[in-house]
Parts: sequence; structure tokens; C-alpha cells
Amino acid sequence: MATPTARRLAFVALIGPPGVGKSTASARLAEAYKAGVFRLREFAQLACAAGWVTPESCLTNDHLGWFSDNTVEALIGEAFLRGRFPLCSIVVCENFPGTAEQVHILRRTAQRLGAPLSIVELNADDDVLRARVNNRWVCGTCEPNLDGEPHRPAQSDLENTGRCRCCAQLLSRRRSDDPRAFSRRLERYRNRLPGIRAAADSFGVSYQQIDTTNSDPADLSRLLRDLSPACLTGVNNDIDNVGAAPAPALWRPRRAAPPRRPPLEGAR
Repeated sequence: MATPTARRLAFVALIGPPGVGKSTASARLAEAYKAGVFRLREFAQLACAAGWVTPESCLTNDHLGWFSDNTVEALIGEAFLRGRFPLCSIVVCENFPGTAEQVHILRRTAQRLGAPLSIVELNADDDVLRARVNNRWVCGTCEPNLDGEPHRPAQSDLENTGRCRCCAQLLSRRRSDDPRAFSRRLERYRNRLPGIRAAADSFGVSYQQIDTTNSDPADLSRLLRDLSPACLTGVNNDIDNVGAAPAPALWRPRRAAPPRRPPLEGAR
């Protein structure tokens, strides 16, 4: 793939139900465009450990562990307006925004930075989502995590499916992939999705929907075709050669123990 040309900052928000392939898609965008991948949960852990926000401000009584909109606004301000998150030409917000109000928060932040915003909604049939979640494993060695709860899908060894292909360590399941937790997360997402769509339409935010039921979420060629042109301005979109460039290191929080255990998922 040709080297991306210099261009202004743009935000791409990837949302979708659990198991739809958000982590896979964001990793592929990072590989193709050297994009920065922002995950609210990870940033909240880092912000607490670094003293940018107080641990008390990130506590939540939500049964799924999701942050309030006020907490989200404070974290987004720290990340992007106070420069705590390194800005690349494209910032992929994985699994965010999660409410109509958070659409407004991200849009307002992007406007202050002079950056276009595009929301990409990945979706798939519920049976497909459950199957993907049931076959999803993570590796705590390849993905050091502040709370011991790795998130990104890991690849199993071809001969020993219980071990990581990269480091040969034992794989584990996400705590949030428990069937009951998955059902609650899926229900909440479905309930909030109409408000997110309506907010994007009201605010004039570019919005695309991509169905991954019959396709691999790692199919970057399709994802690129559906992305907003505003988010790809100045990028040489040579989809036939996507993946030829080496993958850059994704931004990850420093290893430091937070004062208190963070929420279950912390996506919102």
C-alpha cells in the first residue's frame, strides 16, 4: 500500500454489538492508515493511574460497568482537548460513542479540533454474534492489561487451539463474553442504537452501516469502500494492496496498577 500523504486529523467512530468485529476492524484500519485506536476503557485506566482524573470520578453503579455521559465527557476532554492521547491523521474510536449524548460529545470535540467525524455502524445477525463470541479468546501475555482483563481477540495455535499462536501461552475468555453478560450488553446496545442514529442525523454526522453477517470483519477492502470520503481525504486508498505495509504499534496504556478495579467493560 502506498504511504499515506499528509492530511488533517479525522475521527472514525466504530460502533456495533458485541462480537461484530470492532476490534478486528480497528486493528486493520490502524495497519492500513497508521491510525491511532482510542478505547475509552483503556484510556480511563491510564488516566486514573496517571492522576489526570480521580479514581472516584470513574466509579459507576451501572450493572454493566458503563460510564455515565458526564464521566465520558471528562475523559474525552482529557484525551483529545488536553492532548493526553497522541493524535494521528486518523483516530479510530472503537466502541464509542454509545449514547446519543456521546455522539454530541464526540462531534463537539472533533469540531473544536477542526476534524471531520464519521460513524461506522457494524452489524450482524444475533446468531452470528453469539457464535463469534463463543469462539473468541484473548491472550493476557500479548495484551498486558491494567486490570488483568485483555480485550483484543487472539489467534489460536493451529495445533493447540487452547494456546496463543504468537506466544504459546494459554488463552482465556473475556469476562464480558459470559452468556448472560453478552445478552445484557446486546440488549442495551439495541435499545440505544436508535438514539445514536437519530443524533448523528440531527447533528449532520456522516453515518455508514456495514453488515458483517456474511463477511469477515477483517475485510478491509469493503470497509474502506463504505467509509466517509471526508475521513479518507488525502489518503491513497489503494485497496488492492492493503496490508502490504507493516502494521504500526497500537497505542497502549502504560502498565500501572489503578487504585481501584475499573468497570467490567467501560465502553460507555
